[in-house]
Amino acid sequence: MSFYKGLNLQRVIRQATAADLVLLCVLMLVTAAATVFVSVVMPKGAEVTIEVDNKVVYRLSLNTDRELNIGSMTVEIKGSRVRVKQADCPNKLCVRQGWIDRGAIICLPNRVVISVHDSLHRQQDVDATTG
Repeated sequence: MSFYKGLNLQRVIRQATAADLVLLCVLMLVTAAATVFVSVVMPKGAEVTIEVDNKVVYRLSLNTDRELNIGSMTVEIKGSRVRVKQADCPNKLCVRQGWIDRGAIICLPNRVVISVHDSLHRQQDVDATTG
């Protein structure tokens, strides 16, 4: 915290060079483009797969609202999204991730992976990393 006490934002902005500002703008554009790219490449899913210790325990549609108890975790599916509602892990990163409609939630302490994908995903035997 001592670093932030001595940081004067106005002084930092005054000392920024044109190259610093250009770099900042480029980084903001790359971040925006990456966000759009991920939204296009990873379409909203239709199914959720829940794995515990590398074993699939649930494969469910996102269209049916429900709440599941998986060990010491509570997983909620609602409105075509999924979230970890409650967990007993120390830092609760899985809970803080919130609602997702694509991608995955991973809880390492509980060894749980919750992934959202389209319904064709389970018919594929080879993914992009092994193909």
